[in-house]
Amino acid sequence: GVAGGAVIEVDGLDNSALSIAELSDGSLVAAGMSDPNGAWPFPLAVKLTADGQQDIDFAGDGSLDESSLEGYFRQVLILPGDSLLLLGGQLIGGDMHLRMERASGTGSIDAAYGAGGAAIVQPPTGNAYRPAGMARLSTGEVLVGGALDVGTAGANEFMLCKLRDGGTLVTSIGDNGVVKSTGAHLQAFDDFNWHFGTAMVVDASARSYLCDGTTLPGDDAIVTAFVALNVGI
Repeated sequence: GVAGGAVIEVDGLDNSALSIAELSDGSLVAAGMSDPNGAWPFPLAVKLTADGQQDIDFAGDGSLDESSLEGYFRQVLILPGDSLLLLGGQLIGGDMHLRMERASGTGSIDAAYGAGGAAIVQPPTGNAYRPAGMARLSTGEVLVGGALDVGTAGANEFMLCKLRDGGTLVTSIGDNGVVKSTGAHLQAFDDFNWHFGTAMVVDASARSYLCDGTTLPGDDAIVTAFVALNVGI
């Protein structure tokens, strides 16, 4: 970079990085969203060389963007062989869905992943999924965790699902493939579709730990809620 830092401008837009990961050659992929003035954000990822310069050949023109979508990338995960798995959200019909894409280290989308290059998990009508993170299991399956926002304080919940290596949802667990917390309800979120407060970590036994803010009964103070969900390896 320059003086120890790297700054990347993409198309003169307001861009936000929400996740970063390192490839085997020392290059970095940053994923997040681009926020055009007066329009909904769209998913965006860029790549930096090992010395902090933008890789202008990444995805053909220097950035992997989904400008035709309304949504964001929440996390990028490096898979074996330096391919990329990108987790985020996509606004469809007014509801925020989970969206995952797989791409090569050079930014080419894998059209064989999911359906037409994307795996999409639909929330209950009128609800929103807020993905927080993901972890790849030894089986090649991927755990995805976050929050289910129903728009009502005291009813929002943590959620967890599992996708096969090819991007299909494992529907044999939880409620048609989605495990929800019970008794660990979350606060009402200020913005129904955009919330990045949920955090997730997965241990070696595939138990997922998630945390976010919640409110206690009769008290407006926000405290931290933790939950452990286990869907098994």
